[in-house]
Amino acid sequence: MNEIEQTIGRRVRQLRQSARLTLRDLARRSGVSAAMISEVERGAKSPTITLLSAVAAALGVSMARLVQADSPPKAITVMRGIDHRRISIGQGAEAKYLAPHVEASKVTFVYGEMQHGAESDLISSHGAGSIERTYVVHGSLELTVGSETAVIDAGDSCTYAGDRPHRLANVGDGVVAWFNVIERM
Repeated sequence: MNEIEQTIGRRVRQLRQSARLTLRDLARRSGVSAAMISEVERGAKSPTITLLSAVAAALGVSMARLVQADSPPKAITVMRGIDHRRISIGQGAEAKYLAPHVEASKVTFVYGEMQHGAESDLISSHGAGSIERTYVVHGSLELTVGSETAVIDAGDSCTYAGDRPHRLANVGDGVVAWFNVIERM
């Protein structure tokens, strides 16, 4: 194993785990076998450009992000807009991760938008004790956690149990946009 293979393997594993994807999840998204991804993550295989391209696309990052060398922590880390990982949370609904992943951090910063009348798929829990805090920028967002439902309008915020499955719906007249902070315990 050389240093480049180890760096790429660490980076793939970090990005996969920060996206809360299993090896099988990433395999389905990328079209690369779970066994091959595992070998790349361990630094046991040297990935091809085709493999790196498929994995990067599945993780929503540039190929450069996978191959950049590890560097000492910086006082300021900038995440360019092009590198914000976007995920579909339902038809007409998207979340965008806004901050660079820091391995030791238990906080994720997200921006979401949902088209008129759309709702998210059921969002699984983020782990025991997780808390979510949401601020609605514009529109009206309906939040359901278990049997409880609340409507959060523009300028309102809420805190809820992120360790329980939940669903979001746009109950306003236009696009709803919100910021969300997920804190894992």
